[in-house]
Amino acid sequence: MNLSKREKIGLIIIGVLLIALSFTIIYAKNKNNKLNIANNNIEALTDTITSKELKNGELLQYNQSLVLEKQELEKYLQISQQEVKDLEKKLNSKLLYISKLEGTIKTDTIYIENTVSTTDSLSYRYSFMKDTEYYTICGYTDVDENHKSFTTITENTVPLKLKVGLTQDWKIFVTSDNPNVNLTSIEGALVDKKAFLKQQKKDKFSIGIQIGFGAQYGLMHRQFDYGPYIGVGAEYRIFSW
Repeated sequence: MNLSKREKIGLIIIGVLLIALSFTIIYAKNKNNKLNIANNNIEALTDTITSKELKNGELLQYNQSLVLEKQELEKYLQISQQEVKDLEKKLNSKLLYISKLEGTIKTDTIYIENTVSTTDSLSYRYSFMKDTEYYTICGYTDVDENHKSFTTITENTVPLKLKVGLTQDWKIFVTSDNPNVNLTSIEGALVDKKAFLKQQKKDKFSIGIQIGFGAQYGLMHRQFDYGPYIGVGAEYRIFSW
């Protein structure tokens, strides 16, 4: 196949453009990946817990997750590499995600009716019990002959039902049906950056009108040409702003 001088120049230009484009894509991809992770972590570190009430009365609380290397867990979540190794060993599986939850269980003033019983002629015992949907507390108070009292709690139980999950954009959320439960810290970290970056790749492809400058082979005239062009085509988005 004999190519004209113009076609040879066109092929050289296309080759140079392809090489330059390859390096540009690799550089832009690495830079964009680091930027996406950094932006996500800034949001996670500066964000506060968001609380909302669901229609069923449960409290929904959520926060953005971090994207970290395993060696960074100790710095941001106070989870040592040894802890991670122990977890992976016990679970016999690679750790992909880990979270830390902190909170309080606080109730209002509790009013309890007492049952008085005599232990001897000079001392008394007041027994009490309160059993509700959200807590159970029971015990007794002994009063001696000197009117000193000693209270013993025999049971103090708070049923705790938590639903914990992750959204597609890596928000960790927790719900509880106990109104006395309030989470003061929700921290989570994805330690599999590939999973995060894979999610970032979605919706990269698009079809639309294109305007640009480049080289092309014309099917009608069967020759290479280069210059500005306008057309319709498929696009893979390397980065956006």
